[in-house]
Amino acid sequence: EVTSTTENKIIDVYYEADTEAGTEEKTVTRTINYLEKGTNKVLKDPTVETVMLTRPKTTNKVTGDVTYGEWRKGNWSEVTPEAIAKYKAPSVARVEATEVTSTTENKTIDVYYEADTKEVTEEKEVTRTINYLEKGTNKVLKNPTVETVMLTRTKTTNKVTGDVTYGEWSKGNWPQVTPEAIENYKAPSVATVERAEVTSTTENKTIDVYYEADTEAGTEEKEVTRTINYLEKGTNKVLKNPTVETVTLTRLKTTNKVTGDVTYGEWSKGNWSEVTPEAIENYKAPSVARVEATEVTSTTENKTIDVYYEADTKEVTEEKEVTRTINKQSPKRASSTKSKTNKNK
Repeated sequence: EVTSTTENKIIDVYYEADTEAGTEEKTVTRTINYLEKGTNKVLKDPTVETVMLTRPKTTNKVTGDVTYGEWRKGNWSEVTPEAIAKYKAPSVARVEATEVTSTTENKTIDVYYEADTKEVTEEKEVTRTINYLEKGTNKVLKNPTVETVMLTRTKTTNKVTGDVTYGEWSKGNWPQVTPEAIENYKAPSVATVERAEVTSTTENKTIDVYYEADTEAGTEEKEVTRTINYLEKGTNKVLKNPTVETVTLTRLKTTNKVTGDVTYGEWSKGNWSEVTPEAIENYKAPSVARVEATEVTSTTENKTIDVYYEADTKEVTEEKEVTRTINKQSPKRASSTKSKTNKNK
């Protein structure tokens, strides 16, 4: 009610600016890639995790001013990268669960898979064979010495590409060998087979050790004789001891101790000396005045020379009378004739 006493009165009626409520959104993404190590080749689809964050948004309809509330939070979940056939374990065993806030940036994680390999040991044999042979025939005298060195290296096969890589070959040694003596043979042609390093480039090797048959040296003798006889002519009566000249020839005799075969050297040579037969009393000069000196060789035969002595003679004149007597008688009488022969004494 308004009376005479009512004062003027001001009443303020206020209007609050109206607002419009809304929501602001923000996505934050984590991408997990699965790549081949060394090539970055994509091996499988990536894992993409997107978190949607929101906050309240209030717009003043009068002024247009906007005010914001607090951002909500989210999470990227834990991820365990799976194994991929023919590849080794992933470089990241587990991607941790992570809280996502308004300040979290988009994130990319690369998980690498190295191609798996298969390793095997490759072997290589390198052999040295030492043969023990008879010289000249190659006959085997004893079992060979066989030395085998086993070299190894790693062979790695890439299970994805099939490519093969190799490690270094190992090394080895053939030990020193001293060939043994063999009965009835001379010393071996090789006194020592030296120790040798064996590498991947070493070839198989054969060494022939030769043994020459041993021999036994001896001397063979041969006698060649010349006999000079001193005989009475006509009777062959021995007038004096013969002159006997014996020459001993020799030659080297070599016996093979293995086969028993014998080889001979050259015969030596000799001489029968010159001989002058002596005079013998009451005999004429010998039938051979001089027996010549003669070379004696292996083909010379024993020889006999007969020197004859003819009995010497003394000449005188021997007389012999022969008489014939003729007597004359009467024819009537029987005739008789007497012959008388006188002999000289």
